[in-house]
Amino acid sequence: MNAVANRRLKVGIVCAPIHPVYGGPSAVVYSHYKALSRYADVKIFGVVDESQREFVKQLYPDAILTKRSWPRIWFRGDCLLRMLEDAAPEIDVFHVHMLWDHSVYATWKASIKHSKPFIVTVHGTLSDSWRYTSLHKKIYKKMIVDHILRDAAAVHALNESESVSIRSIYPNCNILTIPNAVDCDEIEGVLNEEYDYEIFPSTRGKRVFLYMGRIWGDKGLDILPEAWKIASQSNNNSVLIIVGPDYNDYTEVLRRRIIALGLSGSVKILPSVHGLEKYRIMRAASVFLLPSKSEGFSMALLEASGIGLPSIYSRECNFPELAAVNGGIQIDRTVEELAKAISRLNFATDSFLMEMGLNARELVRCKFDISVVGKGLMRVYKTILGN
Repeated sequence: MNAVANRRLKVGIVCAPIHPVYGGPSAVVYSHYKALSRYADVKIFGVVDESQREFVKQLYPDAILTKRSWPRIWFRGDCLLRMLEDAAPEIDVFHVHMLWDHSVYATWKASIKHSKPFIVTVHGTLSDSWRYTSLHKKIYKKMIVDHILRDAAAVHALNESESVSIRSIYPNCNILTIPNAVDCDEIEGVLNEEYDYEIFPSTRGKRVFLYMGRIWGDKGLDILPEAWKIASQSNNNSVLIIVGPDYNDYTEVLRRRIIALGLSGSVKILPSVHGLEKYRIMRAASVFLLPSKSEGFSMALLEASGIGLPSIYSRECNFPELAAVNGGIQIDRTVEELAKAISRLNFATDSFLMEMGLNARELVRCKFDISVVGKGLMRVYKTILGN
């Protein structure tokens, strides 16, 4: 144990959907990379389309990237297994993200071959039964996933609710719970910038409600238009901004619904943004919205809280701490509850919203900064290696 504790570890982080366009998992990997780089030598392994390679290399200059190939739905990477096997002798511990992807299978194979411990962060994929009850996933789970999680040194849950769900399926797994993290120093840098009032020029003088994430029904966009319609009838001095990458052509579905409900004047859809631009857009908003159907632990909600935005979010986001400090409103995921919460914050004073935002920001700085989470991950790695 002392030999492990007294030297700088070499950690291999593996994730197929590594580009920010894939949302939560890639954001978590980036936060882990920044947090762990303070304490360990971190090597990133990912799968990309050729159009994504240059951008990912800007994020991770030393990353080992392989081309995404058939079957694309599996996020299979050409030569990924061989690359992991080649790197394994110099790696102390692998930390792989997601569950159903080829990258998890490849990490398992390389780790077993070279007797290296590996940890799996499953990102909420086992939190709800509907996520793994389709026939092809039942077969894959029995043939592959069950064996992977049996051999894993630990399964990483993002919150206690997820931990309980995993335990109900795999009672013998070593399950550790460490939340997501944000770089509070990076956020402070954006907050200290001169404010750009032209980010939403057409909304000046109005209260801006912001959704940021994948444009997909399960993220809450299935109920948000109807809830916005109800809430805006009593106060039309607000606007809803929806920002994010399209998923399964849902943007067009959403546009049609917005037009049908007569909301074109108060709802705008904007393209996806990455990096510091996310924080700048959040700073220009008044309230963050995430009525999601299911989350591991939303990075977008955590980032919005870190920037000082009060939030309205569903219980399925697994962030009761935020409501407990009056940094947000946690709701049951219905059109009526969402509309009620939007109306409440629509009529709230600026000082009330500011107080909520400060509560949220303080919570994130105390419990969810990357320095706190990075130290937690390092303790886990050293314990596993010591054992």
